[in-house]
Amino acid sequence: MGFDFLLIAIVVIGITFFFSKRYKKTEKVDKDFTVSYYKLSYRRKMIRTLTSIPFIIVACGVLYYLSDWPLPIYFGFVGLISVIFLVQVLYNYKMWKKEEQG
Repeated sequence: MGFDFLLIAIVVIGITFFFSKRYKKTEKVDKDFTVSYYKLSYRRKMIRTLTSIPFIIVACGVLYYLSDWPLPIYFGFVGLISVIFLVQVLYNYKMWKKEEQG
């Protein structure tokens, strides 16, 4: 399990790095719909992140019922996901306000 997880993490980080570099200098979408997260302005990224709350709650519920994890590990995982989610929302908000000013 350890090697598989590491390999998946490396692939996900690599794809994220690739797309963030590819769309770094392109014009960002603020009004229309786009599938690519990397083409969105920071305001739209924050909105998309906030609209994913129901999906995260459902995913955590499904994980609870399908996993055999002990309760402390499950709550630790949900806490970690919550912290990452909160940091992402705060970062996008901060960058949105910075983008508005300059």
